[in-house]
Amino acid sequence: MTTMTETPQPGKAPAGVSSGAPGIGTSDSPASQYVTHLHRLSSGFDSRKSLMALRASLGHRDGWAPEAAPLVTEFLPPALEGASPAVRRRQAAVRRTYFTMGGLFALWHLNHASNIRADEGEHGERNLGDALAALSRTSPIQTEALAKDLVSFSRDQVDGVLHRVVIAMAKEDVRVPWYSLASDLLVVRKSWRQVQRSWAEHYYRTASRPRR
Repeated sequence: MTTMTETPQPGKAPAGVSSGAPGIGTSDSPASQYVTHLHRLSSGFDSRKSLMALRASLGHRDGWAPEAAPLVTEFLPPALEGASPAVRRRQAAVRRTYFTMGGLFALWHLNHASNIRADEGEHGERNLGDALAALSRTSPIQTEALAKDLVSFSRDQVDGVLHRVVIAMAKEDVRVPWYSLASDLLVVRKSWRQVQRSWAEHYYRTASRPRR
């Protein structure tokens, strides 16, 4: 199964995000722009209200939450009229993932300050596997179980695992590589198995092993 595709918005960046927006190590892809938007929400006026609205997406099976819609919708790829059922299903999955990403971001940032510069600087160098390795230093047994689920579950099944991963990382103050995660979940050009393989390689290279 391949990863879900994102459809760039032609001509200009989404509203509220500069087409030249930041910076260090990030691309100007819709996925990167979306994470930048989430960082701005988490550090802006009424940030807690915004984060609570985004987190509500995690409580809906289809990922869509009415309170999160005003914060997410402008970044969703446009629906393709006359698309085949397979394409429509893929589009629905992409749209759901934007809401899920917003919910996961909010879940972590409700108790942690936004650090966009650190996230930008690590993009391309650190992925979810590296964050899991950091988590394994304090919770090796739990992390090993999470890592096994991440690399064995299908893309359609993994959102619940990601929810558990972010909860564990928030509890242990482990930063999530948001730009990298958005790229892995929303951008094309690599299969889901390639994403899982990359996470596994980054994790098992440095993870602390649970004692047998």
